[in-house]
Amino acid sequence: MSATPNRQKKTLWLYGIIALLLIITVGTLISAQNIKTTAQKDAEAAPPDPSTITATVTREKLRTTVPLTCTANYATSTPLRYSGEGQYTAITIKHGDTVGNGTLIAEVNGEPLITLTGGFALYRDLKLDDSGPDAALLNEALTAMGRQGPQPARITEDTYEALNNLLDSLGYAHVKTDQPIPARYFLIINRAGVVTGNPRATGAIADGPVATIAEGSKTLSCTGTTGRLTPEARSGQKVIVPSLSVILSTLQPLDTRTPPKLPAPQATARPVARPMVQKARLAPTSRAQPARLEAPKGNVSSLST
Repeated sequence: MSATPNRQKKTLWLYGIIALLLIITVGTLISAQNIKTTAQKDAEAAPPDPSTITATVTREKLRTTVPLTCTANYATSTPLRYSGEGQYTAITIKHGDTVGNGTLIAEVNGEPLITLTGGFALYRDLKLDDSGPDAALLNEALTAMGRQGPQPARITEDTYEALNNLLDSLGYAHVKTDQPIPARYFLIINRAGVVTGNPRATGAIADGPVATIAEGSKTLSCTGTTGRLTPEARSGQKVIVPSLSVILSTLQPLDTRTPPKLPAPQATARPVARPMVQKARLAPTSRAQPARLEAPKGNVSSLST
């Protein structure tokens, strides 16, 4: 009976020794893996063997975006003001229409009011064989419309025929050759333009002009959020208006002491900092100033911010 417990104790001691040896062996192996010689460390720190690395090359423009607030203006605005008496019984133009030679802009007391380009108003009713600067102006305008060929500075039967072709196209009665051509039919303007804003309503002539027309090309006058351009917006940079998806022009700082001639809708443009510019006209200025940008021809209703 006493031999059995001793045998069990010996067995437990044997298992314990075996387990301890296993632990020591495993620990030694782990330590051996983590311990490195100086030569091993130097070998691992050495650069890898040279190899070929490839990558896709792309070409892009580097840009710096600077918000600018731009206002579009025309070079000249002229009111279509008639000096006669009576009532505008019809207004026949609208915002955005082009007004030039032979444009019916209104009716005055039921009669046509037609624009002609010239340097002065017709100062009399013209009869057959009348001559003078006013006769020359009417003939030149009708010729410019393609209603007749070149004419002398005299009212001829060809003048009547050309005028009646114009009146017929507008829906008005002819003027017979034994009748004078009424000067009140015509409003003289310096040059063709585009109607800006809504024309007036019918009513008394004295209440105001028919409309205002803008002459010349459009430009954008731009400033920064503080009222001046930031230093990043330098002369010679191109300006992009996102809503048009085009580059309008290069920045051209204006002298703030001289009112600029603004030959164009509200916008926020963004100057492109890096691309090369071939048409920069002015050298960079020493301080930030309002800038002028020449817009492309055509009507621009609005530009997004």
